[in-house]
Amino acid sequence: MSSMLNDKQHHVISEDFHIEHIVPQKWDHYKYNGWDESSYNRYHESLGNLVPLEKILNIKSSHRFFEEKKLYYLQSNIQDVLDLSELRTWEPNNCKERNEIIKNRLANFMSDWL
Repeated sequence: MSSMLNDKQHHVISEDFHIEHIVPQKWDHYKYNGWDESSYNRYHESLGNLVPLEKILNIKSSHRFFEEKKLYYLQSNIQDVLDLSELRTWEPNNCKERNEIIKNRLANFMSDWL
């Protein structure tokens, strides 16, 4: 839902998407700059580390480094994914900031309906 609320999202998000883990579900300590096991355990299932991604792109980008995933992210029609592709790296602080963006988006949306 948060991705649909992105002000820059101009296309309808297809129903044929998966939930992408920006830092993959499998912990591999030597692969991810800035991540240790503690930060991984804290953030890997958080909203900040999850993004809807077209099914075929998610399959192709699966278990890759963030820098490699960005090549697939650039092919997406989902603005949140395109926003991620502009980042140089994906570290815990990015995930924390994205958590806040998502929470604020959802809170603003909900407050408009209450």
